Amino acid sequence: MHSSKALQRIGNVLLWLTSELPAAQLACVNAAPTLCFLNSHIPKCVGARRRIPSGVVDSRFKVDSDEQLLRERRELLERCGTDANGCVGIMVQRLAPEKDTMHALVALRQLGDARGGRQRGGGGKFSLDGTRPFYLVVAGDGPSRAELEEYAASHGLPVTFLGNLRNDQLPPLYRAADLFVTCSASETYGLTVLEALACGTPIALPHCDVFDELWAHRVPPSWFY
Repeated sequence: MHSSKALQRIGNVLLWLTSELPAAQLACVNAAPTLCFLNSHIPKCVGARRRIPSGVVDSRFKVDSDEQLLRERRELLERCGTDANGCVGIMVQRLAPEKDTMHALVALRQLGDARGGRQRGGGGKFSLDGTRPFYLVVAGDGPSRAELEEYAASHGLPVTFLGNLRNDQLPPLYRAADLFVTCSASETYGLTVLEALACGTPIALPHCDVFDELWAHRVPPSWFY
């Protein structure tokens, strides 16, 4: 344990000496996906600061036709195990503690607990609007997956885990979902948010430095929590 901490300290010092210090003192321009990320990592940079714009494959992350949307919607509902007109939220992320995926499952359980004792029909106890049943679809894999799956199963949550998917398999999910959800406040950019928006899907995202910088003036305030 002590040796691993010592190695970590040595690694941090080497990173500072070989990367952060030269960038702060010698670079004419430092760039990062967001300015808040740059400021937190190289706070005393003497050169200019630039934000590097990111993007997605616009030939892939887009809507082609109404027929496409209807077909993909049916396929997504089948994956959720229903043919009803449900409300589907999608999460696309690595399933690791820093992504805070569990926050969404806990919120879903709390919704069920709050509505379960007084809701009969009308979309069921997991309904967001009291009309349509809600389903959560999670695409991704990682060290937290087993824990998340066990939690969802033990509380009877309407969650479907798809595992890792190729990038070209994601657009149909974004397009077919009613909303994209992320709970991660540790992103350097958050490319999945941009992918969802490119597919015309509303987003629900937390207030944090990165998301506030990129999206606070671009999406409705009600999309933040």
